[in-house]
Amino acid sequence: MLSLPVRLSRSVGILCLLLIGLVLTAVSKEVSPIAKILLGGRSAFRALTTCTDSLGNPLVVYGITQRNNNRTFLHAIDPKSRTLLGAVINRAANPSLIEVQFLADAIGLVLTSDCRTGYTVGYSDGNVYAFSLPDPATIGTLPAAQVVAKQTAKIAACKNPAEDVAPGAEDLALWEAGQRLLVACGSTNKVAVIDLTSGKVAAEVAVGALPRAIALYTNGATNRAYTANFEGGTISVIDLNSNTVAATRPAGSLPFNVVANPTNPVSLLSAYYLSQGNNTVGSFIPDNGAPTGQVDVCDTPRGIVLDPQGQGVFVTCSGVGDGRSGISRIATNGTVSYSKTSQLLDRYATFVCASQNAKCDTTYQLWTINIGFAGEIDVFDANQLR
Repeated sequence: MLSLPVRLSRSVGILCLLLIGLVLTAVSKEVSPIAKILLGGRSAFRALTTCTDSLGNPLVVYGITQRNNNRTFLHAIDPKSRTLLGAVINRAANPSLIEVQFLADAIGLVLTSDCRTGYTVGYSDGNVYAFSLPDPATIGTLPAAQVVAKQTAKIAACKNPAEDVAPGAEDLALWEAGQRLLVACGSTNKVAVIDLTSGKVAAEVAVGALPRAIALYTNGATNRAYTANFEGGTISVIDLNSNTVAATRPAGSLPFNVVANPTNPVSLLSAYYLSQGNNTVGSFIPDNGAPTGQVDVCDTPRGIVLDPQGQGVFVTCSGVGDGRSGISRIATNGTVSYSKTSQLLDRYATFVCASQNAKCDTTYQLWTINIGFAGEIDVFDANQLR
């Protein structure tokens, strides 16, 4: 069972409850998207992330797409109108900021805190691609022809272990304060630690078998990275101060994704992984990876994102196993609710504030990629999922 994410310093009674666990109630309902964002030209979304201001208000949503002819584009979406910004370039089917040259099978997209630099990585070539991005505060007011990005670097991250084997870059994470970019390399079972000041790999950390996802937890002197090791059935806890594995923890069958809250104190149970083999989500202590329990979720979970209101996590599922596609929400009290959808949802999901007020604190939308129609983003009202 999933323990409550509460402070370890609370009363002994709560600690006992954590150890005993909770009887969780599964609530089921059916929901539909409140909107859809569609691409033409047989384009498939490969990543999705939101740029926000200091109050959490969305400025722009960025996405990476790949066409069936392996051409890759970076897109910007206006969060209010849900329309693509920029102009159609290079005879592409949709407006975009740039066609990324020589990027094969893009995986993931991360932004600096000011949203002026973005990074993605190619599964097939193992390279990290960096872009300079327009000012997010004015991108929506620019003429279409001026909404452009520039490719600024290409960094070799994952090495090809054999001539006929792809480097297998699976995911990436940005440690901005440490000027490091971390890339999970599935073919070599390592994490490449890139020094962004030099643009070179500074260290390689051996982790479990086939790291499919990577997440960061940085708070004061505590700097950790976690990999979900798909074939190894484990979570690796990396100490970023020394670039060594501090702990390896069991994580069920086929752990596919991992997430941690980088703003919570280390005494909070604020890190989670999902396992596809047994359709579960587990929680663990960020400092050392010690497990605190697990719960059942929807079928074939792929994405896991923190509730921006601090009320748990949301899990997106493709449902390709038993048909239970949709979204599971795990509240901070341990209750699991399941919202069934007809959409087959992918691993990349992002929250967008819908209130557009001085401080976004009430209404959120969950934008997620539809794996059944890869050129489609489905927009859900997060309040309907709670």
